[in-house]
Amino acid sequence: EKASFDRLFFQIESAYWFYDDHYREKYPDQYPTLTLKGFAEKLFKHCDVLKPYKGQSAELFAKFTDYKGQVPTYGAVILDRTLTKLLLIRSWHGSTWSFPKGKINKDEAEHECAIREVLEEIGLDLRMYLDTSQFLEHSYGRGTTMKRSEER
Repeated sequence: EKASFDRLFFQIESAYWFYDDHYREKYPDQYPTLTLKGFAEKLFKHCDVLKPYKGQSAELFAKFTDYKGQVPTYGAVILDRTLTKLLLIRSWHGSTWSFPKGKINKDEAEHECAIREVLEEIGLDLRMYLDTSQFLEHSYGRGTTMKRSEER
């Protein structure tokens, strides 16, 4: 059952971003700014399928947050032709900068995740530029490692 709630929360997260991008941004007077947690709480309060779990929503969200931290992300380091400029994107709420990237979907290849996420985040289709033999790998949490493609 935990796995099904994790999958459910990924769907809730997708709905949250759709809400934030397509409703809240266009109609800020009608749709309040919510956190993902606040959005999920509203769904648990109003959605018939989720109502039986309303009392557990905070605990389920905390477990999902822990799980989500273990899901790998993939994206791209995008440089200009002169290799002197680097593209970074600012988080939606403006507190951090990073490469365009996002969480991998179940059964998705790593390079396909990178292509999808960059397309979703900045509208650039990487397929004609991507060299899957060139990559950086960084892991953190249970130890830190950084690998360049030449090290594999």
